[in-house]
Amino acid sequence: MRIKTFGNRNPLSGLPQLEKAWTEMGHEIVTENPNLLYDANGFFSEILEDGIKYPKAVKIGCLLDANPLNKDWGPPEMVRNQLTQLDVAVTISKTAQKQILYRTGVKCDVVGYPIKNLTKLNYPVRGVRMLVVGRIFSENKRLHLIKSTAEAYCGDCEQVLFVGPEKPPFGIYAGLVNEDMLNIIYNSSVYLLGLSSVEGLFLGPLESCVTGTIPILASDNSCVAELGLSDFCANPHPVTLANKMKEIDQSFDKYLKKVETLGEKFKKQFSAQTVAQNILDLYYQFLEK
Repeated sequence: MRIKTFGNRNPLSGLPQLEKAWTEMGHEIVTENPNLLYDANGFFSEILEDGIKYPKAVKIGCLLDANPLNKDWGPPEMVRNQLTQLDVAVTISKTAQKQILYRTGVKCDVVGYPIKNLTKLNYPVRGVRMLVVGRIFSENKRLHLIKSTAEAYCGDCEQVLFVGPEKPPFGIYAGLVNEDMLNIIYNSSVYLLGLSSVEGLFLGPLESCVTGTIPILASDNSCVAELGLSDFCANPHPVTLANKMKEIDQSFDKYLKKVETLGEKFKKQFSAQTVAQNILDLYYQFLEK
């Protein structure tokens, strides 16, 4: 099959992983005469234009979420109009599916999102106590809660290590790193602080479980229940979150075993190969209609 893709290819994007998976399956990534158009941008003007140019190609577009705190999210009427012009509209989680349905009235199919190809390295010592991965300045990321939770836990927010595109006002900043270095950093960390209020899927906790890093999550994030991570959450208050970390400290092996079990599940469920095949399954289902 000939597949043309649209979307970002930066270190935070999953599109290059999907392209690699499709290529390994024997498909071809092309710029002309595609059978399948796949848009991971979330804004579908390009795929709709190419749909006119290639009317026989199946148009599948992925909308990551409908976060009400995202100021860049388009007017619901415009998003609904674009979604309904696709042959298949997809999203990355049941949580995102509910967000999009509520804001646009369109029900998307859930295909997942590929996590990085990470592994647990069994380091004897994990020298990074607290880790944050991803963007930090969006309103839903609650940087203030990360800072105050770290202070409540150990009295020092400067011990937090940040990996991502945005430099924090405290802690240690590693910047954007490649996949190999990200794997080393996860395996060097005890806790991942994922204290967002809203996410479409929440990749950080998925990746942390794969590497044996224990996620600390806020209970008001609906992704927590969907992913089966309720054992690692607490109310979004610095003291309750810090107390959760101290509770885990006292029964660390028990919680680590739970994380490792979830990590095995997530590594298969959110692999690039699984997500790529989910998208292809919808392509073939559309052709059969």
